[in-house]
Amino acid sequence: METLFSLKVSEAAEPVPIAKLLKAHGFSRSLLRRVKAADALYKNGQQARLIDPALPGDEIIVAQLPQESRIIPQSADLELIYEDEHILVVNKPPGLLIHPLSKEGTGTLANFLAGYLNGSRFHIVGRLDRGTSGLVLVAKDPLTAAKLFKERQKALWTPQYLAFVKGKLTGDGQIDLPLGRVEGKRWVSLEGKPALTRYRSLLFSDEASLVHVQLITGRTNQIRIHFAACGHPLLGENIYAADTTLSRPALHAWRLQLPNLPEFVAPLPEDLLKLKDAFWPQEEIPEH
Repeated sequence: METLFSLKVSEAAEPVPIAKLLKAHGFSRSLLRRVKAADALYKNGQQARLIDPALPGDEIIVAQLPQESRIIPQSADLELIYEDEHILVVNKPPGLLIHPLSKEGTGTLANFLAGYLNGSRFHIVGRLDRGTSGLVLVAKDPLTAAKLFKERQKALWTPQYLAFVKGKLTGDGQIDLPLGRVEGKRWVSLEGKPALTRYRSLLFSDEASLVHVQLITGRTNQIRIHFAACGHPLLGENIYAADTTLSRPALHAWRLQLPNLPEFVAPLPEDLLKLKDAFWPQEEIPEH
């Protein structure tokens, strides 16, 4: 039996329902529902229920869950930044979709990941727009995905970006504006969900600024909306502004620091390097 999770309950442990034990080891509610639906829980070699007690000395096993993906595997060169038995970190080029759409069922990062992993399970943790380049975090199993999502919600790791924005923006700051739907379009809304973006200016001129951005919350198009709402839209912004400096929003998922792992860094792609050199040809991007 292929195993997703196994644990020998300590002899000194207090008896608790298996569900509570699994939650303490990173299982989310949705993942527990999947375990229950698949009859994938075993105690001491026998099928068990989530409400059954986990007693001192018990062996708890969760079998690997059925593959749910219908993504068509495709071969392509992936720029791997890091890989271990639980995660992948990939540097996504601009212009590449993350997930297939009804009209674009192939040629996406998910298709290429399915090909690289020979059809094995994977879960993309967070999304980048088609135009956004940079780091994409991939979990190889649902338990790792659930743990990463929980850690993200607790701000144990936060995505870090580089953004080229219009106009002169200096110093450090934060943008705390709730986001929701306004006339069918995502925008700042008092009835929306909380959204917090922190930034630090790295390079600036009267025409443009390069800022380091840290997402505290992860709302759709949060960076693009927040900077547009503050009068500094991203260069290349084509939804929340009408900037034609670049053919895509000048946004790059730059750094990622996960607990107990080294920091991952994705260098700027060629189009953003050219943009940087057009404004600051003699300057280097500060590392931190």
